[in-house]
Amino acid sequence: MAAASVSEDSLRCPICLSVFTKPVTIPCGHNFCLDCITEYWSTLSVLQCPLCKETFYTRPLLRVNPVIAEMAEKVKNSVQEMFLSSAERAGTEDVLCSMCAASQVRALKSCLMCLVSYCQTHLEPHQRISALKKHKLIDPVKNLESRVCQHHSEPLELIYRLDQMFLCRSCKCGDHKKHKTVSLEDEAEMRKTQLRLENNSMDQMIQEHEQKIQEVQQSVKTSRSKAEEALLYSRKVTTTLVQHIKTEFTRLSEAIETEQKINETEAESFINELQGEITHMKKKKLQLHEASLIRDPFSLRLRTVLKTSFTLLSGSTLLARDRERR
Repeated sequence: MAAASVSEDSLRCPICLSVFTKPVTIPCGHNFCLDCITEYWSTLSVLQCPLCKETFYTRPLLRVNPVIAEMAEKVKNSVQEMFLSSAERAGTEDVLCSMCAASQVRALKSCLMCLVSYCQTHLEPHQRISALKKHKLIDPVKNLESRVCQHHSEPLELIYRLDQMFLCRSCKCGDHKKHKTVSLEDEAEMRKTQLRLENNSMDQMIQEHEQKIQEVQQSVKTSRSKAEEALLYSRKVTTTLVQHIKTEFTRLSEAIETEQKINETEAESFINELQGEITHMKKKKLQLHEASLIRDPFSLRLRTVLKTSFTLLSGSTLLARDRERR
């Protein structure tokens, strides 16, 4: 069994001796795995604590203690990370042969029974002698003691998946007889398979994100092209419209000015005629005044009729021409 620190021992279930899984606290204050205490009580007619033997006449309501559960999970993760990191470093660290004291020769294998790392030369007895062939050889690692059960001094070859606990063969035959275990090699292969699947999934996600980026970039490029076309078209339409407005404004201005000149010419001509008529009427007025001085009634009557008819005719003609001008 793996070396247990004080914190790890305090987080072990007294029934299964493993790190807590779904830890619960019963009324007497002792902690157990939920499944362990439930299974234990199922064999009793009167419920009691497995440790202090305190009796409970009503079945306690069991709830997972989140604080202890979190601490137990951290212990499991730390133990797992310690062994996995050691395994990962095995192929990358420069482990030296323990037998080559004088010269530093890189080790080829480490023996979990001898707790020694061997180079190619010193490894030869393990490949030749029958008794040594039974020793567990692994890729070279520095901390060999961490790979050996401190209770049975045997290689940690198994793993209890539920608690992620490393076990030796004697542990499996003893306290963990009912626990489902797998070999470290099988666990490592399963982990590698999971990592490959996660890596493939990550590659696919990266590819999808990169494709999405390309689609967005293409969309932006297309949008920019359409925007430039719209701006160019708008500029052309606006330029044409402005030019048309300018042309129409010029034409309208010229028409208004022409019309105004015509009106001014006609008005000036009409004014001249009116002034001429005024001059003519003043002469007639003078003639009328002279006629008023005539004493002969017959001559006065005849002259007055002729003058009045001429004056009325001239006034009617001018009024008619003014209406036509307007």
